[in-house]
Amino acid sequence: MGLLTVGMPAMAAQVEIPDTTATYGASILVPVRVTGLAGESVVAAEVTVVFDPSAIQLDLVDAAGTAAQTWLLDTLRVSGASLDTLKIATATAATAMTADGVLFHLAVNTPSGRHPATSPFELFYVLLNAGTPAAVAVDGAVTVVGADAVVGVTPASITPGETLSL
Repeated sequence: MGLLTVGMPAMAAQVEIPDTTATYGASILVPVRVTGLAGESVVAAEVTVVFDPSAIQLDLVDAAGTAAQTWLLDTLRVSGASLDTLKIATATAATAMTADGVLFHLAVNTPSGRHPATSPFELFYVLLNAGTPAAVAVDGAVTVVGADAVVGVTPASITPGETLSL
């Protein structure tokens, strides 16, 4: 009689772009985080991000101070009718990512005009190594808000029961 063993399925790592807020005309770094590595080593990653180019500019990936800092990294931007795609491939033969942290940053520029907007970041495709560990994508967004509003109240002094105009 044979012995049947059932192994536990491997836990999936989570690749996440957090929701971020920025002001008009800002240059920000949005982290692409990996969590749930528990005992896994990542030496390669492919990430495809879909975003709205009318709300933000995304052309560069910044690996300074991240797990991919010494890795080879290449990007390809594909423009679409209303959404653009940034494909990112990175790999190393030396220093593996073995703990939760930031894989790399997306370098984002917001428009200088006063157009509040939100640009979802869809992690359309995520692959760590050749599929081990499995990866679960968690989408995020960049919301552009103003920081220079002036609120005027009339009258200058307020009496209880008086009408206010904003």
